[in-house]
Amino acid sequence: MDLRSRWEAIQQGFVDDPRAAVGDADALVRDVLDRLATTFEDQRQGLEDQWNDGEPGTEDLRSALQRYRDFFDRLVAL
Repeated sequence: MDLRSRWEAIQQGFVDDPRAAVGDADALVRDVLDRLATTFEDQRQGLEDQWNDGEPGTEDLRSALQRYRDFFDRLVAL
């Protein structure tokens, strides 16, 4: 079941069992946050791997800093 479908099921279940629905909502939000954290950590690791292997030159480091800036901008825009 996709995330939207799970959310709709939680809302529908509220009428019959409000407490369980809120618990399910918490679990769903936790799941989404875990997925986001994993995705963003993988992207961050990829950035690190690009500059932290060997002896990068100044141009490589400048490019890496630009990629970090773009990544940072995406993170804070959430």
